[in-house]
Amino acid sequence: MNKKMLEMALLTAGLLMSAGAMADASLFSPYSADYHLDRKGIGSANATFSLTKQADGSYEYKSVLHPTGIAALLLGDVTQTSDFKVMNGRPQSTSYTYAEKGKHADQETIQFDWAKKAATTDENDKSRKAALTGNSVDVQLVQLLVASDVAADKLPDSYEIVDHGEATTYKVKTMPDAKLRLQAGNFQTKVVMLSNAEKKRTITAWLAPSFHYLPVQIQQKDRNTITLTLVHIGYSDEAPAPSAK
Repeated sequence: MNKKMLEMALLTAGLLMSAGAMADASLFSPYSADYHLDRKGIGSANATFSLTKQADGSYEYKSVLHPTGIAALLLGDVTQTSDFKVMNGRPQSTSYTYAEKGKHADQETIQFDWAKKAATTDENDKSRKAALTGNSVDVQLVQLLVASDVAADKLPDSYEIVDHGEATTYKVKTMPDAKLRLQAGNFQTKVVMLSNAEKKRTITAWLAPSFHYLPVQIQQKDRNTITLTLVHIGYSDEAPAPSAK
């Protein structure tokens, strides 16, 4: 399980709004959520995602992944941090960091300059730039961007996911609603699929309206299948009740 697989899995786990369309204001309610990650034949991992509001009104979306089983022999703990602002009801990346501990220690940082419409990536003593569009986002924050756009019923045709100095286009497709029975509860979900033909990769997100469109499950399929599933969530404010339908 290499770095790229882990990053995409944490998308894996996920549209420009019209003037009158507003996303669920509670979408950005601070919380901490535990997920289980599984990749058949390689091992598994436990991940904790947290959303925190800063004093200046910006937000930090952070994940910490702890590999278990065979995966722990190949990969150290991974921390990803997405700092963002809410612009017109949508999260907009300001910076992203990736940090991996252990014998394969690695680090990547991305700074988003929306005035210049450019994202600068620093990794392995190299700096690279990628152009930004209105639907550009870092590899982790895409989860919340998809959630806000589904909540507003304004999904775009595609997203540009910025990672390793490149912007990769993922086409967007709305799938039929689905009911999920998970350890965290039973959920009626909105389902969105992102796909990139060149990479032969699809990423499917199951979003729960009862939990402010939080992704309760994310699955990536390419040469392998990686699934990220919600185990538990706790809100700093009043928590919504999970759907029993």
